[in-house]
Amino acid sequence: MPTQTIASPTREAPSSTSRAVEFLRRRKFMIFVIIGLTAGLVLWATGQTTALAVTAYLVLGIVIVVTAIDMVRDLMRGHWGLDILAVIAMIATLAVQEYVAGLIIALMLTGGEALEDLAARRASRELDQLMSRAPAFAQRIHPSTGEVESITIDEVQVGDELLVRSSEILPVDGELLSEHATIDESSVTGEPIPV
Repeated sequence: MPTQTIASPTREAPSSTSRAVEFLRRRKFMIFVIIGLTAGLVLWATGQTTALAVTAYLVLGIVIVVTAIDMVRDLMRGHWGLDILAVIAMIATLAVQEYVAGLIIALMLTGGEALEDLAARRASRELDQLMSRAPAFAQRIHPSTGEVESITIDEVQVGDELLVRSSEILPVDGELLSEHATIDESSVTGEPIPV
C-alpha cells in the first residue's frame, strides 16, 4: 500500500533586512529626530545659528507636543514616567539656546522608546516560540507493570514517573531520578550550553 506524505505550507521566516525595514517603518518619528539632529549638527558646524534655531524649534516643538500628549494620557491613567523630565529638559534647552543638546535629548527619548518596543517584541516572540515547543504528551512509566504509556500533559499527576528520551522536551517540572542527564535549558535560562 503506497504511503502519502502531506506537508502543510509554512511561512518563511522574515530576514533580518526585512525586520530592520519594518522596525524603521514603525519608527518614523525617531527617523525624523535623527534627520533633525543630523541637520542641526551640520548647521552648528557651519555656524548657521539662525537655521539651527529654526530646525531645533521645529523638531523639538513636534517632539514636545507629541510627547506631552502621550504624557498627559499616561498621567490620567496614573502612570508617571521619565517623559516629564525629557519634556522639561527639551524646553530648557530651547530657553537657553542649547539646540544641539535638545536634539540629542529628543533622540534619546525616541530612541529609548524604539529600543523598548524592540525588546518587548523580541520577548513576546521568544515566549511564543517557547509555548509552541511545549509538548502535549508525556511518557509515563506505569508503577506496577513498568510499561511506558503515552498520556496527555493534563493527566500527569504528582508522583508519576516519566520517561524523557534523548532530544525530547521535558513535559513538566520534576525531580531527576536517573544519576546523569544532559538537559538543554537554553530556552528557559538563555544559557547556550547544555547542563
